[in-house]
Amino acid sequence: RRNVTTVPSQALFLMNSDFIQDQAALAAEKFLNAGANDGERLKALYGATFNREATDAEARRAELFLQDYRKAWATRGTSGVCR
Repeated sequence: RRNVTTVPSQALFLMNSDFIQDQAALAAEKFLNAGANDGERLKALYGATFNREATDAEARRAELFLQDYRKAWATRGTSGVCR
């Protein structure tokens, strides 16, 4: 049994890990190709990740996130950083 702790170096290691970044890219590619629309992709993502469907609140939160992300991406500068 392990106590719950927050270790900043562990989080930083995972964020900067080539393995983790590669796995995230593979997961993104898999789920982007998992359906014809955001709803189908979200269903596949929740099924594979949590072994259940998203609740209505989770689906709405994901929809709002995607809307905000798309707006930020559309307004990014030439550096590729969202502004």
